[in-house]
Amino acid sequence: MISEKNLITIKLSSSRMKFSSGHFTIFSESHRETIHGHNFSVECVISGFVNDNGIIIDYGIIKKEISIICQDIDEKMLLPEKSKYLRIKKTKINVLCYFNGEKMSFPSRDVCILPISNITIEALAEWFLTSLVSVRTLIGPPNRTLIGPL
Repeated sequence: MISEKNLITIKLSSSRMKFSSGHFTIFSESHRETIHGHNFSVECVISGFVNDNGIIIDYGIIKKEISIICQDIDEKMLLPEKSKYLRIKKTKINVLCYFNGEKMSFPSRDVCILPISNITIEALAEWFLTSLVSVRTLIGPPNRTLIGPL
């Protein structure tokens, strides 16, 4: 039988779990930030029960998957596909964005459109978690291992 005292929480970070991206946060139908960029670091908190072999999960797999996600969005302009205030039109050459009478154009190869409502730390953290959970090898037995980005 597993008891609460066996629950272990570990925070993972790695120099490979980072990305640099451009974005703007949308505050309302008429107000947004100026386009700018950040250097992001991703950390992941894992809580679970130690198995008979003395481990919770293979951290190498988690670090690898987070690094792959980071590579996919590194040095890209991030745009929120599900924003109710931003309209996005994709062509082979450009991605056009329409916001409050403004038209912005970015080269298609420099853009990553994410299935989220805004480019914020909160929305990115939720997207990372959703992306990790979709990798079936990362999830242990039900109610045994919980994974989440910080």
